[in-house]
Amino acid sequence: MKFFIAVADDAVQAAIYRIDAWENANCGVGHPDDSLAGNATRDHEDGAAVVKVTAIDFQFAFDTTTIASGRTSFVLTNNGQEAHMMDLFKMAAGVTMDQLLKSDTGGEGLIDGYWGSNVAAPGGGDEEVVTLDLAPGHYGIACFVAGADGTPHAMTGMTKEFTVP
Repeated sequence: MKFFIAVADDAVQAAIYRIDAWENANCGVGHPDDSLAGNATRDHEDGAAVVKVTAIDFQFAFDTTTIASGRTSFVLTNNGQEAHMMDLFKMAAGVTMDQLLKSDTGGEGLIDGYWGSNVAAPGGGDEEVVTLDLAPGHYGIACFVAGADGTPHAMTGMTKEFTVP
């Protein structure tokens, strides 16, 4: 758990991204690309709708299960005692979060889009943002930070679903 709390520090996360990029370019290590799909960003954007998401050990809270389509910033505040993050998924037609979590293929064929935030430190003082263009469909949010026993928070119920009409 201490690892995730350390990584939640924005300066530490930025340093890790720089080291990974250098190792990819110079050592052939092959760290995964941290960029987001499409024109999504991890920045607040003027003019984007805002969905405030609160992480509490071990659930996500926000006021609606229906969100309008268009440019939207999901702003995660972690009011829990453990580190959390939000992975957003646009699920394929007819797929539920439960099916996605039980998949043994890593979600292959079950999701039409994925966007992940950085880790948010506990205590409410850290915000992490994912801004993307929401298209109509069924979406989910999950936290895949591992708990002390190694179980990802999503597997203990830290998920939320919503619809974009």
